[in-house]
Amino acid sequence: MESQKQTTTRKRNRRGEGQKLRDELIDAASRLLEQHGAVEALSLRAVATEAGVSAPSVYRHFDDLDDLLLAVVEARFGDFEQHLAAATDGIDDPFAALVAMGRAYLQFADEQPGRYQAIFHHGLADRVAGDVPFEEVPGSGCFVAIVDAVQRCLDAEPPDDGSSDERDAFRIAVHLWTGVHGIADLRANHPAFPWPPIDDLLTDMAEQVLPRRPSPG
Repeated sequence: MESQKQTTTRKRNRRGEGQKLRDELIDAASRLLEQHGAVEALSLRAVATEAGVSAPSVYRHFDDLDDLLLAVVEARFGDFEQHLAAATDGIDDPFAALVAMGRAYLQFADEQPGRYQAIFHHGLADRVAGDVPFEEVPGSGCFVAIVDAVQRCLDAEPPDDGSSDERDAFRIAVHLWTGVHGIADLRANHPAFPWPPIDDLLTDMAEQVLPRRPSPG
């Protein structure tokens, strides 16, 4: 009697489901990055194995490993950008919204450390971006969202004397981004440190670069 070979294969996508396979390959590459913590652990063959498809299937969607890594970075930064945007839903006070965005930033780093490491700590964005304008660099949309949030704070409290506001939203956003990113990294590497409440840290940081004027009356 002929023996039956037991194999585990991935169910073939139906015609027109190419995008589904592409997304599955991106997710597989993301998982490998999160598990191994190093780009060097990635190869198209390893991603194919993780996704349960043959290696040639990967080439139908990505030209090479850098092409796949670009898709990974864009997808994961997309997740991050949506997470930041959702944190400000329903918040009318622009200053409170900015603090909420910082809180969401740290929440993402705490709750999804693998994805956070994948987009910020492997140099992937720089590796796959090449010589392109900042607006086209993966992840730039996240920073632009911070700049926009800062600008809304500036617009809400213009100078008292009616002069033009020369404060630069971009520069302020850089200060805030580096500060929040530093907190995320330090908290991950020094969890035993007696950290003050996160909201207090974020509010203090925001008030240092965006001092609020007292309410009239």
